[in-house]
Amino acid sequence: MKRVLSYLIVCACAFGCVYPYTPDTDEPMIMDSVPVFEGNITVGDKATLHYTTLIPLNSEKLSSRWIIPDFPWWVEDNDGNRYLPVTESPGEVSLAGTSEDKEYRIHAEYKGNVYESAWLKTNNKPTITGVSFNMVDEFLSLEVSALDAEDGSGYMAFSFTEAYEFHSEYIADYYVDTLKWKVLPLEGPSSYRYWCWKTVDYPNEQVADASRTGGVVKNFALRQISRSGPECHRTIVVEVKARSISEDEYKYKTNVDNSLQPGNNLFTPNPGELPGNISCISDRGRKALGYITISSCATLKRVFDTSLVRLAPKSETPLIIPEKADYRSLYFDYKYRPIMDVVVEGVFGVGWGHLRCVDCVAAGGTQTPPALLN
Repeated sequence: MKRVLSYLIVCACAFGCVYPYTPDTDEPMIMDSVPVFEGNITVGDKATLHYTTLIPLNSEKLSSRWIIPDFPWWVEDNDGNRYLPVTESPGEVSLAGTSEDKEYRIHAEYKGNVYESAWLKTNNKPTITGVSFNMVDEFLSLEVSALDAEDGSGYMAFSFTEAYEFHSEYIADYYVDTLKWKVLPLEGPSSYRYWCWKTVDYPNEQVADASRTGGVVKNFALRQISRSGPECHRTIVVEVKARSISEDEYKYKTNVDNSLQPGNNLFTPNPGELPGNISCISDRGRKALGYITISSCATLKRVFDTSLVRLAPKSETPLIIPEKADYRSLYFDYKYRPIMDVVVEGVFGVGWGHLRCVDCVAAGGTQTPPALLN
């Protein structure tokens, strides 16, 4: 087999991540002829699927987001039942009411070829024994402890969602009279949209090997949270999900993660050589990459008052003192608002900043309490 030019698979989960792939083939491949599938089957809930394709090393296209399927696909069980994507969300299949006693696989028809995952059956759920926040210098470390199921492999995968209550950066002392374009003092400091909630989902799983510790994971770090950031203004709610995975899935995810890290060399496994579980059944010689997982998740929620450990936050957004002739443009075109008295380069005046500095909704929050609190 003739070795061809290096290819890159561009994986974008949260950001565009690039890792090398050097396939063996007799003929140069068409750029989008090799799909890379990523999906999950969560029995009793839903299945998701997305994909991307290989791109050449010398391509001007530097990154590629995961793509929602625009081709036929479905989930089927070993009794022959098919579960089709929901109309409003073509990347999802509802699996409400499905049984953990059956086996499932994903079927996809991409560019005239048929791809299927291996038959998959859920493992028993692990038990999450604790979720904690531990202080590490200027950070909070979000950590999970868990015990794998009795018949589990000792390998587990974790993901989480967090919701936190935060406030805007400033409280406004001024407002604009847009009829006369005058900056006027408020009768008292404005607390309009000062407190908000924000929910962030972290679906990218982190895997742990507890195969040599009796299936026990203790204080596995999921992420660090800055004690001076918005997550530490008042209340944070975290829901951690855990599932048992096979040794093959652990190796696949670990090797893909390693290939994304800087400093790898020619001896680092590339994803084209990893044991995926997708194949092209219409053409057995055609390359197909990726991994489909199956889940039956355990969950545990923790509510924490981060104001007890917060560091005094310092404003990082500088304010400006504009000319009166610029008020209208700043107000309508750039969504700036007058906020407070400041001194900028030795000049005293009313400082203006973006609306998000005084409006937590404009900063991406909502004043509706999150479902995670229920």
